[in-house]
Amino acid sequence: WGKKAFSQYLGPNEADWAAYDSCALLTAATEHRPILIDQGTADNFLDEQLKTPLITAASEAEDYPVHVRMQMRNMACRINRQAGNRTSIGRGRRIRGNVI
Repeated sequence: WGKKAFSQYLGPNEADWAAYDSCALLTAATEHRPILIDQGTADNFLDEQLKTPLITAASEAEDYPVHVRMQMRNMACRINRQAGNRTSIGRGRRIRGNVI
């Protein structure tokens, strides 16, 4: 999430955001389990809100195993044309339709 989403959902106090901020959570982690981030290059929020390079920098500073895989599409929602289902991909679970 970016600052706009954090402030709308969690309020204006940035200290309250740390419990949900991926960079802050990564920095505070005591276990370093590998993380794969699939990021779509067509995501409208990529540059202004998501700021993927920040998690890369935080992972390098903490020697945390994070792999960012940039995909040439928007990963948030895709159409499974074969099954005819709209599918949302999020946190490795099926939200609706078939996970593809």
